[in-house]
Amino acid sequence: MERAVLMQAKIAEQRKLPKQVKEKLNNITFINLALSIAIMIYLLAINILYLNENILVFSNCTKIFAMLLIIMDILLFEIAYRKDSMNIWIHCFELLVCSILILYIPYIYPYSVMRNILMLAPVFFSIYYVSKAILIHVVETKRYQNNLSDVKEIIKDEEEGYLEDDEINLVEEVRKIEEQKELEKNIVKEAKKTLKKGE
Repeated sequence: MERAVLMQAKIAEQRKLPKQVKEKLNNITFINLALSIAIMIYLLAINILYLNENILVFSNCTKIFAMLLIIMDILLFEIAYRKDSMNIWIHCFELLVCSILILYIPYIYPYSVMRNILMLAPVFFSIYYVSKAILIHVVETKRYQNNLSDVKEIIKDEEEGYLEDDEINLVEEVRKIEEQKELEKNIVKEAKKTLKKGE
């Protein structure tokens, strides 16, 4: 009974996320939250610009904002291609959607209903990024815990099986055969040397 309790405690401790996995998840969460904040500030700046400037200045500024975002997105696509990283690809597509949205803003803002929806875009983006970070955290935690096998832990504590003994014997046999071959090569070399000297 005590052994079962000890095994459960060991398994529960093994299921805790190690430091490396926690750091990876924290980095993903930080990147998503930073992108959320950056896009929120970006879209808020566009909204403030719309409220304070005339239409011509607003239109030119949004085009410049969109072009800067598209240039940054192209650079990120290049980095994602070189590193072959799925996470960077996903961020690239998210930024591409944001830059397309910003390109269409000057044509949409004259309509009051669309303007009101777009003024709430920073909230939508922040909700998206926060929910994405939470979802990634939950999925990665479950994936790590599902990769752990309770059976492995139970078997480790049992005596070594006959297969492990066979593996050790096989390794020892291979090593002995290699030593024997090396010894035979040396004997053949010595025999050849003595034959040459005899001639």
